[in-house]
Amino acid sequence: MEKQLEKQIKKFNRIYVIELFVIAAVIITLATLKLLNIIGKSQNFHHVFNVITTIAAIYIVADFVWLCFSKPRQKRNSWFDKISLLPFAISLLVFDIICFIKWNEEISYYSLFVSIAFYYIAAIYIAQGVYHLAFKPAPSIVEAATQEFNKEKENERVESEVRSLIKKVLGRGAKILCPLKGGMMNISYIVRNSKGKKYVVYISTEQANEMVDRPLEKEHQKIASDLGLTSKNVYFDTERGIKINEYIDGTSIDKIEDVDYQKVADLFKRFHASKKLSKADYNPFERFVNTYEKEALEFSKDVDPKYKELRTFLFRYRKYLESQKKALCHNDAQRSNIVRDLQGNYFLIDFEFVGNNDPIYDIGTFGNALVSEGRKLLDFYFEKPTKDEIKRYYLWRIYISLQWYNVAIVKHYRGEGEAHGFDFLAVAKHFLDNANDAYNSFENELK
Repeated sequence: MEKQLEKQIKKFNRIYVIELFVIAAVIITLATLKLLNIIGKSQNFHHVFNVITTIAAIYIVADFVWLCFSKPRQKRNSWFDKISLLPFAISLLVFDIICFIKWNEEISYYSLFVSIAFYYIAAIYIAQGVYHLAFKPAPSIVEAATQEFNKEKENERVESEVRSLIKKVLGRGAKILCPLKGGMMNISYIVRNSKGKKYVVYISTEQANEMVDRPLEKEHQKIASDLGLTSKNVYFDTERGIKINEYIDGTSIDKIEDVDYQKVADLFKRFHASKKLSKADYNPFERFVNTYEKEALEFSKDVDPKYKELRTFLFRYRKYLESQKKALCHNDAQRSNIVRDLQGNYFLIDFEFVGNNDPIYDIGTFGNALVSEGRKLLDFYFEKPTKDEIKRYYLWRIYISLQWYNVAIVKHYRGEGEAHGFDFLAVAKHFLDNANDAYNSFENELK
């Protein structure tokens, strides 16, 4: 084991032991106050205490049984910790049963027993702290420290690679300014050359490289740059998905409230009006079935019933949606991929999913946070959208939400949450709720 990792484990372990000692001190204080009958005199307190401790005791016993039969839990838990709690849990269960039998009766030894139980659990926490400090850190602490250590090592490796790259591309004196947070498909850094000009370095995840045609992305990036809709690309490694673009000094509009919807609509129109179409259609439904959903089902066969219901509804309109006239589309034009610069100009970024598609699909992606935001943009894009255009917006919004639901499920089971700082199950829930909102809006507005 590396010395750095050993130090990390010791650090985590010391913090954990201190927490145990602090909890023990609090419990000892409460036990003393109860023994002196300063707190918890009322019958209602006794009843609440009995209910809570019964649940806690049952959990401790069940947790121990689970440990006995689960090898994964045995790797993450200490036998000493679990066994030392058993006498406390069993005696508490017996005491609580007596109290339930004598529910409305006064029990003369109540305060004494409760105080002894509290003192016992405090002693257990102190013993656990001493044991883990002197002999063996808790397995869960070792795991947490190791994960943090590996994450730091990976960040150091990536940053070292970025430093070498920007020195090669941008010249000596180029340096990393800071990581750029956000994004499910890239790890990004803001960097600067020796003259003070800023750039963004994108390093794609393994999953992103599996999903994206990088040579095609490079072509799409140039089309958008030539149209004045994005910054210039100065380096593109199409094999590894590493690229360096000039930095747009501004803010992604997911972080601002006063969005100019007309400027966003005009930005989309200029992209859609490009005379240069992509070499490839986006083919949303083909992607959905053969990539997003297929991968999600490989990780989890337990599909949410609401997902099944919404998917069935959406696929009734597959041929209708696929028959629409196509234009060059961004296909991931959510707020986080639109930047407003310091002069109030709007730009697109991230061209990984560009392809020919129904232009209303882009308006659908704008509604990632709220369905109503995309619906509002639809009014600015068309001024007076037809019933057909409204219909297509809600259907694409359902599609996009179910697509990203599947992506989030895959990322959760691949363990990418730690690397990106996302709770991907929460992300999946958001998109399923979003799809349901689009369905309800479809029913209400078009009935």
